Amino acid sequence: MKKLAYLLIILSSFNAYAQETTNNIERTLKNYADSIGCNFQFDPLNIVPMDMDNDGLPEYIALYYIDYGCSGGSGTTSPAIAVINMRDEFHQDDLYIDLDKSIPYNMVGNPPQLQKLFIKNNQLWYLGKTHSKTDLGNFPSIVTNGLVELVKSKVHISEPKSGGISVYYWKFH
Repeated sequence: MKKLAYLLIILSSFNAYAQETTNNIERTLKNYADSIGCNFQFDPLNIVPMDMDNDGLPEYIALYYIDYGCSGGSGTTSPAIAVINMRDEFHQDDLYIDLDKSIPYNMVGNPPQLQKLFIKNNQLWYLGKTHSKTDLGNFPSIVTNGLVELVKSKVHISEPKSGGISVYYWKFH
């Protein structure tokens, strides 16, 4: 009976830590989203921990919706992906947005409606909906899923010799 009580205490502590981490991620993401747009919408189930840079610490990839730039009007809220990092292994509650990888309009080939991000075979995947020929604009009906990949590309501003700058975007397959 004592072993069961200890096990329940340990599980309760782990659940409290996980909830605190989720709340911290949501707070960090909301602060970022409020600084770049309006109508922030987010489901905490769309937080995917993944070690993207192979440093042994997870980055948190979050799917959210936002009206980037506060355009207003019908259909101005769109999906976006943010990468949330921990400062280091000793300050895991100190989170920040990786701005290079979290620009709201840096997605290529994504379906009009993204519903979920998840891990499959150690890769990031999406679940969403796309339009059939008869669907109305805001109501896609065809369920689709596929691989999501973060692509790093070089952009040359003026001189090719400069080496250019790195630009990240999310590619949906």
